[in-house]
Amino acid sequence: MNFKLKYPILVKLLTPFRRSQQKTCLAVVSAILETAQANSFAIASELAQQSEIQLARAVNRFYRFLRNERFDDWLLTEQLFSFFSERKRIVLCLDWTSWGEKFSVLVASVAIERRSIPVAVSAVKKRLLARSQNLWEETFLRLCVDRLKRAQVKAIWLCDRGFHRIEWLKAVKAILCRSVKTRSVSRN
Repeated sequence: MNFKLKYPILVKLLTPFRRSQQKTCLAVVSAILETAQANSFAIASELAQQSEIQLARAVNRFYRFLRNERFDDWLLTEQLFSFFSERKRIVLCLDWTSWGEKFSVLVASVAIERRSIPVAVSAVKKRLLARSQNLWEETFLRLCVDRLKRAQVKAIWLCDRGFHRIEWLKAVKAILCRSVKTRSVSRN
């Protein structure tokens, strides 16, 4: 099956990446879509069938891709944001969720009608989060704002009651104001 024809949006999304990264990412994402699971062995099994390789090699390929430090996750986020550039503004929802018992995951999703599309994700071990949750959230916010700016997309931020601290609101205001000042200075 030709996944480039089946999922042309992925091809467009991955254009700034190296060819080898495009090929592997397309295979992994199509395997996730085909299996409708976020289970590494199910994904590897689908990869093995797609590539006609042994399951052990497919598992290695999948894990190598996940550990690849040269694959820029935030460039992928920027590409996702750019799909919404024709909109005047997007609604960007920010929320924490759990992944099993070990991980907490901070997710930024674009709200479209009654659905939301995740565009940025950051996972941290729960035991590490207790010491630095504020720093984690503020860093994630800065990275999201940077990629929104690069994609030339404006956002309305929507956070639930878990982001109730006054320092968070001050950080949001400071980061967003700094972004606006930088943008207006660079135009002159």
